[in-house]
Amino acid sequence: WTYAFCQIPGGWLADRVKPRVLYAVLLLGWSIATFSLGFAWSLTALIAIRLAIGMLEAPAFPINNRVVTTWFSEGERATAISFYTSGQFVGIAFLTPVLSYVQARFGWQVMFMTTGVMGVIWAAVWYGLYRQPRENRRVNREEIEQIRTGGGLVDLDNQSAKARPKLNWADLRIVLGSRNLWALYVGQFCLTSTQWFFLTWFMTYLVQYRGMGYVHAGFLAMVPFFAAFCGVLCGGLFSDWLLRRGVSVGMARRIPIETPRRDRKSTRLNSSHLGI
Repeated sequence: WTYAFCQIPGGWLADRVKPRVLYAVLLLGWSIATFSLGFAWSLTALIAIRLAIGMLEAPAFPINNRVVTTWFSEGERATAISFYTSGQFVGIAFLTPVLSYVQARFGWQVMFMTTGVMGVIWAAVWYGLYRQPRENRRVNREEIEQIRTGGGLVDLDNQSAKARPKLNWADLRIVLGSRNLWALYVGQFCLTSTQWFFLTWFMTYLVQYRGMGYVHAGFLAMVPFFAAFCGVLCGGLFSDWLLRRGVSVGMARRIPIETPRRDRKSTRLNSSHLGI
């Protein structure tokens, strides 16, 4: 619930704090909270820590969108988004058996501690390596110009708060009145519902109702997420391939996820507004 309610505040925060700093702070906080789950002394503490984890996770995808919009041109954006989106399935797809073994061998507390330590390490790596396009010494002027020409907002992180357009009621009407956006809302609802079933209850089903051991169930639980990893990655690559073949932006983004149909009254969205 905190993850859901903090999405909009998280997006507001991602617009105002540079990704290098914000992501490192959030990763560090999330990792400490995850590590603390191994020491949860009561049900109240367990719930409170879980709520904190959801709150700290919320700005992650808005930050991802901002990084991709800054670094990648229109023709590369779907591939970049597919990489970080499929990344959320990598740990579950490939490390579920490992974590299941850790849980069976050392207890569930050590599993959370291990994940927390890995997060702290990644926070340090991110802060040490990530730079904005103009701050990265490996990027020359030609590459920056290529990104800008292709629609990448290379100067987004350098804009002052005063230079950003203010939100108004007209923006809210677009968000709530666009049929294309409502299609995204419904699709995201269905996707997340399915994902959270496999994330939270599938292991329980295999262990308690099918009588499997944790390690065996861990191998089976990774299958849906491995499929999601492959599907998301291929979808992004396919979308950018269609764009390079001359397909319009709207169709190149829609074809991988739906059966296209003709609708003369439908409106097209500028994909840069959505970070895709």
